[in-house]
Amino acid sequence: MGEHTITKKKKKQQKKKKDRAKERVEAEEEMVREDEIVVNGDDEGLSKNEEAQVNEGHDEYADDADEVAKIAEEEDNPLPSSPQPSPMIPTSESRLPFTSFPLSSLTLRALSSLSLTDSTPIQSACLPPLLAGQDLLGAAPTGSGKTLAFLLPSIELLHRLKFKPANGTGVIVISPTRELALQIFGVARDLLREGGFSQTVGVLMGGANRRAEEEKLCKGVALVVATPGRLWDHLRVS
Repeated sequence: MGEHTITKKKKKQQKKKKDRAKERVEAEEEMVREDEIVVNGDDEGLSKNEEAQVNEGHDEYADDADEVAKIAEEEDNPLPSSPQPSPMIPTSESRLPFTSFPLSSLTLRALSSLSLTDSTPIQSACLPPLLAGQDLLGAAPTGSGKTLAFLLPSIELLHRLKFKPANGTGVIVISPTRELALQIFGVARDLLREGGFSQTVGVLMGGANRRAEEEKLCKGVALVVATPGRLWDHLRVS
């Protein structure tokens, strides 16, 4: 009888351990599912307005190719072979005119066309080190101009490199949401178009046609704006 009682206790203990292990596994699986929802939550279909933005021709910036080539030849502003010490970084309160930074005539023309003359504090602080090819981690409140703070150096460096479709992709901007991705894409598209740049921009996000995105990437998209889930999809099947 004593041995039978001990055996029953052991079985109960083993059952409790299995139950606890099962609960842990279920909890972990639930966490993974929640993560997948966060990452892939951009897979819903696009609205008509979003489709119109995404489907705009990515090659429209090459319309003035001859003019762009002529301007590029006149400019002698190559990308430094190695990161150079940046000039003195302005204070967080600085609002310097864009003409005070080493920007190409195409970039200044784009800014002028968009009625942008003076930089915001975050832009004044970010432009010098980024244009010098240095790494930077920045933070600023919503509406402070962070998008231009990283897009201007990105486009400027691509232009200095004379980046072509055959070179593939030179810049990837990762956005946590589809709405922000479209916003960044719109700003980059306007800068490239108004400046007459030959470089192209594209957006990768859930809800859009994945095959069409893949075809554009194969042709060469210099600046890519993407949501994490869709970017991972393309990287995984490449």
